[in-house]
Amino acid sequence: GLFANVPGSLVGWCHRELEADVLREPPEFHVPHTAIPMLARFVEMTVYAAVRVDVRHLDRRRKRGIIEHLVFGPPDFSFVLPDDRGDIKADALSFGEKRLLSFLWYLECNKTTVIADELVNGFHHAWIERCVELIGDRQAFLASQNPLLLDCLPLKDEDYVRRCFITCRRGPETEGQMQWSNISAEEAADAIAWAEPDVLL
Repeated sequence: GLFANVPGSLVGWCHRELEADVLREPPEFHVPHTAIPMLARFVEMTVYAAVRVDVRHLDRRRKRGIIEHLVFGPPDFSFVLPDDRGDIKADALSFGEKRLLSFLWYLECNKTTVIADELVNGFHHAWIERCVELIGDRQAFLASQNPLLLDCLPLKDEDYVRRCFITCRRGPETEGQMQWSNISAEEAADAIAWAEPDVLL
């Protein structure tokens, strides 16, 4: 591919553009958010009117003097403000927006498994619900100290919760060591009771 750790949709868009004009100079790309599903979702979930990804080449290399390789830098984002108020770069996003962008990018790059620590940090309730929904059928490992996450998880029944939830404890009863265990039946019942009624399946 042109670069690593980026969504296949972005790589595919750049490949198609390059194939259409292999002699383009400079060989750089300005990709609209509509070409990348995760960026389209970011625009849908935030106040921004659009997002553009700029991919610029850093170097040209030849292998055995015949095949030329283009080396690209990391994607550079521009976020278009509503009402024609210009655009900003990623470092000007809020804490929550940066985390949302990172998580959506991660989902686009990982189609089978998700590992997320403190997913709800910086997110309002609607974002938490949408992100859990977007995890879909992926196998997910979610670590959180915030009970708000429970509002959005599809808690089927107490047996499901007991099998899928793991707690980490440390205190006098564990002699100061970290202790991992499935939750008890009582804790599973509490988790079910905490969840919103319309979340239950």
